[in-house]
Amino acid sequence: KDSDHTGLLVGLDWGHDIGFNRFMLNFEIGLTWMNADYAEANYNVTYPTERLTKTFKAKSGIQDVHLSTQVIYAFTERIGVALVGEGMYLLGDAADSPLTKQAFQPFGRAFIVYRF
Repeated sequence: KDSDHTGLLVGLDWGHDIGFNRFMLNFEIGLTWMNADYAEANYNVTYPTERLTKTFKAKSGIQDVHLSTQVIYAFTERIGVALVGEGMYLLGDAADSPLTKQAFQPFGRAFIVYRF
């Protein structure tokens, strides 16, 4: 059965930028809270299946703590490259859900920066 959810995530983050010469370093740490609708839509198991043999009811609470860092190097005034690394650690019902494969969620990316 399909159902509508009004999910809400609230993030509390603190970050800091450090710039020197052609480099810029940014880091951020924070946590994310989810309401019950968001938890239900993303982490509930309403009906057992062959692979997920138990139901699971997720509740509101802290979803994760996370840390990210970004390094930007400017080749010229307009063109540069950026590297980003992030790590998120799921907590509570988000980590305990049978849909969650691992509590630690790493992420990385690289991209080219162009300023207009």
